[in-house]
Amino acid sequence: MDFEEIMSKYSPKQLAFAHEFITQGNVVVAAKAVGVSEQCAHAWLRKGLRQDLSRLKSLYVRDAMAKLEVALSDAVGVVRCLMNDPEVLASVRLNAEKTLIDSALRSVEVSELLERLAELESIIRTDD
Repeated sequence: MDFEEIMSKYSPKQLAFAHEFITQGNVVVAAKAVGVSEQCAHAWLRKGLRQDLSRLKSLYVRDAMAKLEVALSDAVGVVRCLMNDPEVLASVRLNAEKTLIDSALRSVEVSELLERLAELESIIRTDD
């Protein structure tokens, strides 16, 4: 199920609750934040929202990752300028190089983990 399908299943208030619940991790806090009772929030969760929360969370993470990739491109440009500017202190250039390498390694690790997670989710779905 993709983001649009999930979005079409719920009201804006339910989606706001889901977002708050994902970010806050607490039904009472999330319900209060969107102006509904705790009982109402629990009813939404029982009626199917709970099953979609993990998928929504995954979609939110992927959306955030896409935004970070855009920002990362700009940051890499800045780091590369520092790294390649002979007028910049050697310690700054070295730090820029380390930053670039560390970021690249983390990006690869996260991509691999997301692929493995998708494979596991696929296996779980086929077992159901």
